[in-house]
Amino acid sequence: MIAHVIDSFARGGAEGVVVETIKSLPDSQHLLVLLNGPKDLCLELSGDVTCLDLQHRGHRYLLSTALRLRTLLRTHEVTLVHTHLYWATLVGRLAVGQRLPLVTTYHFADYDTMRENWKVQVLRRLDVLTYRSSYFTVAVSQYIKQVLTDRCGFTQRLSTIHNSIRDEFYQSATLPSSWTAPATLRVVAVGNIKAEKNYELLLEAAALLRGALVQIDIYGTGPLLADYQRQVQELGLPNIAFLGRADNVSALFLNYHLYTMTSFSESFGLTPVEAMAVGLPVLLSDIPALREVGGEAAIFFQNRSASAWVAAVQAVLDGQLNLAERQSAARQQAKLFSKERFVRQLTQLYEEALATD
Repeated sequence: MIAHVIDSFARGGAEGVVVETIKSLPDSQHLLVLLNGPKDLCLELSGDVTCLDLQHRGHRYLLSTALRLRTLLRTHEVTLVHTHLYWATLVGRLAVGQRLPLVTTYHFADYDTMRENWKVQVLRRLDVLTYRSSYFTVAVSQYIKQVLTDRCGFTQRLSTIHNSIRDEFYQSATLPSSWTAPATLRVVAVGNIKAEKNYELLLEAAALLRGALVQIDIYGTGPLLADYQRQVQELGLPNIAFLGRADNVSALFLNYHLYTMTSFSESFGLTPVEAMAVGLPVLLSDIPALREVGGEAAIFFQNRSASAWVAAVQAVLDGQLNLAERQSAARQQAKLFSKERFVRQLTQLYEEALATD
């Protein structure tokens, strides 16, 4: 029995990885444990996966929550624990000690991108304090692996297992339509609507491109969605839209010519890989994780400059960048992040952890 412990189970990158992990290992028994709701993605799991809520009441109750988790692990005869996200990892460590093999996946880059923030410094110290060299640590990118080494001193049993995407993105029978002038260049972004995604840059870019044949559509939900929709109306920008949640993303991508991600910080970047897998060229923020994901197939821009993003788009409009030539390169790059590779590497890690005394 493998116990997967995570903060909550709303839609998000780490949560999606847990779903795909459980689905990809049907021969194993799985227990899903949440610190607290929501439980949205539990509906995507089969009925034989038990989903439990520890009803964690906050940081002051870490120890009592850990004791409840320890009881659950014994009751369900768990043989391996895999934790995701910060607080679930701390609770998991307190519950497990050295009684069970523990695997932790790091999905965040805060120790690098927010290193001067005093709260992040405290969290990092707690992380280091509760860490044991006997634990198995997984970074979702080489970038995060380097951050853990440099900022936390983690070196033993530390490996990189890139996230994977669902097979449906590789199975598209058709490529997105190639853009040719004088058609409108259709650009899409998909992701949670929050500050670190840097959608302010796209609002500024839309203003700079007013009157150009460019349409920017942004899909996703989050705390800033209504605010961004209000800004679009107030600024009078007909060439950008915040359209809320999108469900069938693989089919959605076929309606566009270019995918963009403008983030200040990413630990990996699932949606750029999904876009590339269907053959959609990508225009990405020039940060380490996205450099790792996009490789030579991507177009990069400096994420502090709307004019840099506009210059890249203008190069497409002027014929200096040929998006059609990048479609096959995008699909080839996306193959590096297949589910088959992910499952093989994770299974090997689980076997190593279970074989360790």
